[in-house]
Amino acid sequence: MYCYLWRPHWSWWQVALAGLVPGLVIESAQFASDWLVHTLRVVDIDDVITNWAGLVLGYVVVWGLDHTPLRTLIKPFRLR
Repeated sequence: MYCYLWRPHWSWWQVALAGLVPGLVIESAQFASDWLVHTLRVVDIDDVITNWAGLVLGYVVVWGLDHTPLRTLIKPFRLR
């Protein structure tokens, strides 16, 4: 949700990347730490998918609310 409040004019591919890249970085770090130090971390693509879906869904929900009369409720939370 804060992604929309911070950057309301992102294109669809910017939103998709914003949700995908952090998840991939976190899971890659978990894989590397387990491989190098044996931290017993579990790497799971489901985490990447759910993080991505959560960001995209939150962005779409707030975008939808911003295009209704509820816009006045969202305006105070803008980050810019």
